[in-house]
Amino acid sequence: MADMTCSIRECSKPIVGAAVLLKDLWEVGMFEKPEQFDSYVLMEEEGTFIHTVILHPTCFVDVFHELMRQEGQTGVTLVVGPAGVIREELGIT
Repeated sequence: MADMTCSIRECSKPIVGAAVLLKDLWEVGMFEKPEQFDSYVLMEEEGTFIHTVILHPTCFVDVFHELMRQEGQTGVTLVVGPAGVIREELGIT
């Protein structure tokens, strides 16, 4: 089984226990910045690709604070749950 690692490049540690998954809802491409995030690319039913990041809960707090500081307009889907469930739903083996 492959390790599921934190998408923040500065962290990149394996995720065990709980995880936070963020999907970018806008075409802005917030998680497509290779210098900041290692994103997981998911294909939606319509054939579009969505960049998704998986974070430790503590790393999510840092990302959340940065989003609020920048006051940028963005939309994300937020999923919090056990790492095993997120791995299973995303098909990460």
